[in-house]
Amino acid sequence: ALQVIAERRAGGLQLHAGYTLSRASDEGQGIVPTEANGSVTEWMDPFHPATDKGPADFDRRHNLVMNFIWELPSAPRGSGILSGLARDWSLAGILTARSGVPFTVGIQSDYSRTLFRDSVDRPNLAPGFPADQIILGGPDQYFDPRAFQLQAPGTFGNVGRNSLVGPGLAVLDLGLSRRFPAPMFGRSTLQLRLEAFNVLNRANFDVPQRIVFAGSSPGEAPLSTAGRITATTTSARQLQLGAKLMW
Repeated sequence: ALQVIAERRAGGLQLHAGYTLSRASDEGQGIVPTEANGSVTEWMDPFHPATDKGPADFDRRHNLVMNFIWELPSAPRGSGILSGLARDWSLAGILTARSGVPFTVGIQSDYSRTLFRDSVDRPNLAPGFPADQIILGGPDQYFDPRAFQLQAPGTFGNVGRNSLVGPGLAVLDLGLSRRFPAPMFGRSTLQLRLEAFNVLNRANFDVPQRIVFAGSSPGEAPLSTAGRITATTTSARQLQLGAKLMW
């Protein structure tokens, strides 16, 4: 992994950014099925586990996190209402952006005839299909099922484990606050906050439906649900008001 951290303090601004470039690979994920996100916990071929070596389910190639606190400039002090309203404001935010998780396309049935149902068989890559055109990117069909085809029954496909990468994630959270003196509590300060989570209301999609074929007969067409995304990993925009008493 490569880790880079940058910090900056200037005037009323504090900025911190961290970036990680990493790669994690393994031959299997976890012990029980719920520990696997985009693949499975068992090898496709138990006698040759190295054929399942690929990106780990938790592999995130790029990961960027930035946060800042900005004490907004105050208007010159005076007796006017505007001068009183334009003091003691601060703006804070967190930006999170990272690559998607890898996932494995598969066949629904025991197409390899191994009777090893803790695993999922994988199909073949369609000869001549351009690798840079497999990912379409849309939620209705994130990848092109035509990039894959069924191999001969009783054999293993040549598609690698976790060979495709799901949608990335980007979230911006912001908070605007103002401090007020609270003399009724001694030398206390009352802070009122307006917070917005996922302020850009970005849809961060989960991994798509990765089963491409039912595996009932050679030459069958891909499933209509292959590549479809039906869930998100974050909520829509949320707003909340808060108050904090500091003493």
